[in-house]
Amino acid sequence: MTRASPSPLWGSPHDVARASCAARSTATQQTSSATVGARKSSSSTIRATPKTKPKRAPCFASFSAVRLSVRFAGLAEREEYADALAEAAGLQPVIPRFALLGDARCPVTTGSARNSLLLDCATTRYVLADDDGMCRMTQAPEAAGGLDVVSRNDPTEFWFFESRDALHRAFALTDEPDLFGLHESMLGRSVGAAADGELNLKASSAFESRLRRLGGEIRTSMAGVVGDSGVASSAYLLLEPRSRARLTASEDFYRTAVRSRQMLRVPVRACVSDGFLTMAGNLGVDARSLFPPFPPVQRNSDGIMGRLLQHCFPASCRGYLNWAVLHDPVEGRSQALEEWFEEIQRIRFADVLSVFLQDAAAPVDRPAAALESAGRRLMALGSASPSHFREELRRRALHREGGRLAQIAAAGADEQPAFYRSLQERYMQVMRDAMTREEYLTPRDLPGDSLALAQELTLRIGELLVVWPQMWVAAEWLRASGRRLSQPLA
Repeated sequence: MTRASPSPLWGSPHDVARASCAARSTATQQTSSATVGARKSSSSTIRATPKTKPKRAPCFASFSAVRLSVRFAGLAEREEYADALAEAAGLQPVIPRFALLGDARCPVTTGSARNSLLLDCATTRYVLADDDGMCRMTQAPEAAGGLDVVSRNDPTEFWFFESRDALHRAFALTDEPDLFGLHESMLGRSVGAAADGELNLKASSAFESRLRRLGGEIRTSMAGVVGDSGVASSAYLLLEPRSRARLTASEDFYRTAVRSRQMLRVPVRACVSDGFLTMAGNLGVDARSLFPPFPPVQRNSDGIMGRLLQHCFPASCRGYLNWAVLHDPVEGRSQALEEWFEEIQRIRFADVLSVFLQDAAAPVDRPAAALESAGRRLMALGSASPSHFREELRRRALHREGGRLAQIAAAGADEQPAFYRSLQERYMQVMRDAMTREEYLTPRDLPGDSLALAQELTLRIGELLVVWPQMWVAAEWLRASGRRLSQPLA
């Protein structure tokens, strides 16, 4: 995002913001997917072989008009770069290939595409955008200026809608704000430098002390979401009071809104937090120094990266814009409440990583050592006997879920509709029953013997964390030598 030279992905940020908005986001959508070459969206990815230069697609015409440099990387480029990275770092290719290509047994490899973009952009700041996001924005109805400094894992609020049409009637979406400028107002800055006007300090004493001692650099800037929620199914049983009141105006509205997935999720005021909420739909990343990797496989790789950033980079904090960007998938999405109650009876692979990383201790100001420590913990679990792995996962998962159940039980003292309290009580009973069954520990999003595969993947991700600092230094050296993962689009 440096003004003096084009950014690695988008060119001059303000020029690109204008160009992408003028193109009504079609080019923006296809550019982001083509750049990272994610496996989940091959139809919109421009493929290339090592011997064939990528060809310019018509969707890039608006970018060419303002002389922007567009770069591309598909699977072939990522595989070739993984081998170059392994050689530069003195590693066997298996770990860099896992980081940048994922595992063929896993149905989702979005994290490997995000790692590819991260290493391609090492030493810079950049914005990561999903291929189904659009350059149309809005704010909360009561949006305010200034900056809040908070100690909450999720500083956003929710506004729910019964349908896509209802949402679009409620908000006038605009392309006027300079989205890249909004990210630049936070990304890579200290908390004090990011404050534009009133600074509201609502942080815990521990976070406040860490800010004084370490400075508090904002390593990510996350835009809010308007449109499809962009998350896995949820019944929203642990909302903060204002969001809960909006959702539970009536039982009919609640059920219809949950089914539709249409919402505005954004803080009322821009804020900085020491929490871990990280959603990569539209995310600014400060990659000018060591930054944690995304788990290469399965969903919620952005959430796990956020936990690594929280645990292993104690001088960092997360920034949240008070502008939301439209998330509007081509395919209509909906969720059924009954299906959600079925799904929660087995964990996901991201839950496995989350509980194993939850209490990771970080050596202050030594992120590389902290990543290695977290990696060795995962390696120990991944190489343990299957029975030990299962029992350790059971212990940690039950501890985490017990905390959730206690939160929901305590929430019963609050004034809330009877139908909503009934759903909370049903959730508690369903989870108590599920946790007594062996199937609860078998990840529902992995194929075959999912627990055995989960243990193997835990080992491989641990190995990745241990050598990630070496890979990062190698990526910096390759970039300085003129070797990039992405290639210019002819």
